[in-house]
Amino acid sequence: MNIPTLIAHRGYRLRYPENTLPAIEAAAKAGACYVEFDIQLTQDQVPILFHDVELKRTTGKTGNVFDMPWEALKKISADEASRLGASKHPIPIPSLAQVTEQLKAWPKLFAFVEIKEESMDHFGMDLVLDTVMATIQPILKRCSVISFSDKVIPAAKDRGAHSTGWVLPQWNEGTLAMADKIKPDFLFCSHKKVPKKIRTLPQGPWKWALYEIADPQTALAWAERGADLIETYTIDNMLQHPVLQQRACSHD
Repeated sequence: MNIPTLIAHRGYRLRYPENTLPAIEAAAKAGACYVEFDIQLTQDQVPILFHDVELKRTTGKTGNVFDMPWEALKKISADEASRLGASKHPIPIPSLAQVTEQLKAWPKLFAFVEIKEESMDHFGMDLVLDTVMATIQPILKRCSVISFSDKVIPAAKDRGAHSTGWVLPQWNEGTLAMADKIKPDFLFCSHKKVPKKIRTLPQGPWKWALYEIADPQTALAWAERGADLIETYTIDNMLQHPVLQQRACSHD
């Protein structure tokens, strides 16, 4: 039996606000070996953990991360009140520097650092990559720089990235040929984009990571088809499964 290792998608998102320090801490305590989070840049080019450009969905506030400096954004609570209910205490938007510092406490936890295309379109890929790479330097060997943009992969490698990952925008001959060309260490894909006729995922110099999966049996079925990693919002629930639990990591 092939047993996949799980990635906590934006931390333990089922129970905690996505892309926040509590979500990452909860994922580590649940036994995650891998965590994924998203990076945007603020007006003053500080990398922060944030998925969208607009603030509304996770903070309830109006505004745009590109129009606000870090000093203002760090005072906003990203508690996802509309999804999780109002938090008793503010849950600040974290900077990548803060998360890098936090990850030092869990030397076994590996991070997939997703650079969002909106920030690259706004600031330019070179500036964003340089800023992110400089910030994660203390934990570089435990990070994989990932993106939907295929251009990020060779650019990150040129900057000394220890690991890279490409998120397939779609499944077709062109994207699979591009994967062969750029040779990421990890190849991410929505499991819904994989054609049903594909019984075994195409092999290459990468490990396959499929998302978003919340059911243990589905995860195990994909492992039999070649998935090495499964990305999930429900890390704690998934790791309670006796088979998947064999791939948990202790961070004591």
